[in-house]
Amino acid sequence: MKNVVFIVLFFLIIIMLPASMLARGQLDISYDENRSLNKIPEFNMSAYIASTYQDNFENALNDQIFFAKEFKKIFNTVKLNNTKMFNYLMIKYMNETYVNNEILDKAEEDSTKEIKAENIHTEKTAGTILFQPGKPIMDNGISYNENKAPEASPVKINANTHSPPAFTLKPLGSRIFELGDTGFLLFMDKPDIAAFRPALEKRIQIFNMIQSKNENVNFYIYHIERVAFMKDYQKYLDEINSVFTDNLDDKISFNRFKIDSYEKHMKYNFKTDMHWNCEGSYKGYHEIRDLLNITGKPVEITGKYTLENVHYVGSNSVAIGSYDKFDIFSVYSYELPPYIVYVNGEKSTYGYKESEYDRQMVIPDSHNPYNYFFGGNFGELIYDFSNNKKNLLMVVESYSNPINELIASHYNKTFVVDMRFYKSQCKKEFNLKEYIEKNGIEDVLFMGNINFFINDVFLVE
Repeated sequence: MKNVVFIVLFFLIIIMLPASMLARGQLDISYDENRSLNKIPEFNMSAYIASTYQDNFENALNDQIFFAKEFKKIFNTVKLNNTKMFNYLMIKYMNETYVNNEILDKAEEDSTKEIKAENIHTEKTAGTILFQPGKPIMDNGISYNENKAPEASPVKINANTHSPPAFTLKPLGSRIFELGDTGFLLFMDKPDIAAFRPALEKRIQIFNMIQSKNENVNFYIYHIERVAFMKDYQKYLDEINSVFTDNLDDKISFNRFKIDSYEKHMKYNFKTDMHWNCEGSYKGYHEIRDLLNITGKPVEITGKYTLENVHYVGSNSVAIGSYDKFDIFSVYSYELPPYIVYVNGEKSTYGYKESEYDRQMVIPDSHNPYNYFFGGNFGELIYDFSNNKKNLLMVVESYSNPINELIASHYNKTFVVDMRFYKSQCKKEFNLKEYIEKNGIEDVLFMGNINFFINDVFLVE
């Protein structure tokens, strides 16, 4: 009898999960991982014969099934702990068997040999990382030793190379890889420009239509690149941007935050999250400032605060349930004129200010430091600097959070809209033309990564 009950329950689960998933509808995007979710594909016999249909269906099921995020965390936590134990035993064996100080000294002197033990890589050709145990280094003002993973060694990058270095990728689950032993976690998805192109071309057509209906308004697009699958990834990024440049109306200004090497990724991004670190966000501000043709003095940095007790477990760490991989959170402070900010129509505050920074501060574990310090995501923010300049509309996603106020300081009023939350939080539909006319908008900026430009959740018409 127990077996019969078990079989019935098993088949009910098998039937009900996909059925309930279809009844709910398929999700477009993961806000935790900030990426597009795979959807169940339409059946195609040729794809089925080639086995690509089965792979795509499996990926979609992993993304769309109820409690997928929780299942992934549990599975990857178990998997990661088992992998750590295996790696620990293997490294211990290698150390006891092969590695001694004489070998390490020889490896540092000899540029023609390569020894791989305890994360040591000694080949000194261009584009190759050099692991030097016990020697914390600085590269362009950023210490990669500030928060290295417990088992990792300090890393020195050859700053003169312009091609992807020969990093070893360590799979950690959920398409998350560690870049060598740098502590940098990457969400790696095999790029397929053919899959992105139709959605991107459709979005560009909409941008062109918007421009034609608002000829007295200046439109700007800023694409934030992210590291993709290793093989030919730069070609893939160049192809994405060629879709912009080949199809955008000449009246729409375009630029991109270019990531053409893994050195740049490590310089401008968090280790465990896809977002910009403080140096990346400040570079993004300057590039957007140039794109918007802003003249005058830029906002200057007044200080850098490394908050030693604030551990940022980014989305890539969360995806694999690895809470021992984190960033030590650093922020820049700036000198800005006084302003007022409105959050979803209410006068409020948004993000931390310099006077509130404390190097020894601790925030609750339930808080995401990125949202805690930079304000989080809301349907509408309005910055009022009251300086009699133009008004700006920014249609964005979370990359803009650290630099909203920097860009806004060059305008009279700046309206920041996140389409993911506008309707639910502001209790109304967003109509771009009406919004422009109502608020006297003269400049409109669209900024985000590739997901921003291909997912309908960000669609503006």
